[in-house]
Amino acid sequence: MLTQATFSSGVWRDPTWRRATPLSALEGALLERPELRRLAGLHHHGPAGRLLGWTTTRLEHTLGVWTITAALRPDDATSRVAALLHDVGHAPYSHALEPLGGIDHHAAFSAALDTGALGSWLRGRGVDVERVAALVDGSEPSPLRNREGWLHADHLDSFVRGAAWRGRVRVDPGQVLHGLRLDGPHLAFDARHADDLLAAVLDEARFQLGPVDVGADAWLIEAVGRSVALGALGLDELPSLRDAELDERLRAHPDTRDAFDDLLAGRLRFVAAPDAASARWCVAKRAGYLPRPRFTDATPAGWERRLAEAYGPFVQERVVCVALAVAVC
Repeated sequence: MLTQATFSSGVWRDPTWRRATPLSALEGALLERPELRRLAGLHHHGPAGRLLGWTTTRLEHTLGVWTITAALRPDDATSRVAALLHDVGHAPYSHALEPLGGIDHHAAFSAALDTGALGSWLRGRGVDVERVAALVDGSEPSPLRNREGWLHADHLDSFVRGAAWRGRVRVDPGQVLHGLRLDGPHLAFDARHADDLLAAVLDEARFQLGPVDVGADAWLIEAVGRSVALGALGLDELPSLRDAELDERLRAHPDTRDAFDDLLAGRLRFVAAPDAASARWCVAKRAGYLPRPRFTDATPAGWERRLAEAYGPFVQERVVCVALAVAVC
C-alpha cells in the first residue's frame, strides 16, 4: 500500500478521507521503521475481517488517523508523530487476543517508547517522547484521543472505515473532514453529519456484538491458547508477530492445522446460538466505544436524549452465545 511513489513524492494521499498530506522528513523515515511496517501485516478488524475478506490493515487505519490529525494540527509535529505511533503495540489480529492475558497493546506501546529501539530512535531525533505517550493514552487531550468520552480521530477513522467495509457507510468522509474544526483540543463536527456519525458508531457496536466477530475471536483465542499449552507458541512471542506469521505457527501444529485451514477456506460459519446449551462459546462482552460527538454550532435538538436511547442497549455487558456450523464447500 505504501508505494515507492508515496515516498518519492513525499505525500500521502488517503483514499478514505480523500486528502493529500505532505510527509515531513521525520514522518517519512518513521514509516520505514519496522514497528510501522509491521502494522501493514495486521488486520484492522481482527480475524472476523480476515474471514470476511476485509483487507484493511492497522497501517491504513494509522495513516487515516494521521491524516485527520495533520489536517487539524498541521504544525504540531509531536501530535502528528503520536498519530503515526498510536497502534505500534498491537499483537496479531489487533484486539482479538488480548483476553488471553499478558497481551496489552498499551503496555507494549509504552515499553517500545521507554526501553525499546523505537524510543531511542525518536529521542535521537529530538522527539518529545513523554508528550507522545501522553497524547496516545489521552492524558493530554487532543484530536488524536481523550479520556472524556468525546469522539476523537482514532475512533472516527475506525467507525468510518469499518462502516465502509461493511457496505453501510452513509457519510461522505471527505465532507466530514472538510467540516471538522477544533473546539479546544477536541474534534467538533458539522451538525449535518450527526445522524450519519451515529449510524456508523451503532453499526460498529452491532458488529462487535455479533456472532461473526465474537465467534472468530473466540476461535482464535482457543487455537492460540492450545498452541501455548502445547509449547508450540510462547505468549511472549506474540507481540512481535504479523498475522501471517501467526497463521504459519498455527498451521505448523497438527492440533490446530485443520481447524485453521477450515476457517480460511470458508468451511466454518459462526452463528448465533439460541442458548448456552447449544453454543460452542458464550462470551461476556460490551460494545467497545460509545463516544459523544461535539458540534461546531448548536447541538441538534433532542440530541442528548437520542444519543442515550441509541446507546442504551449497548452500555451493559451482555453474554453472546455462538455456535459453530460447518458449511459444505
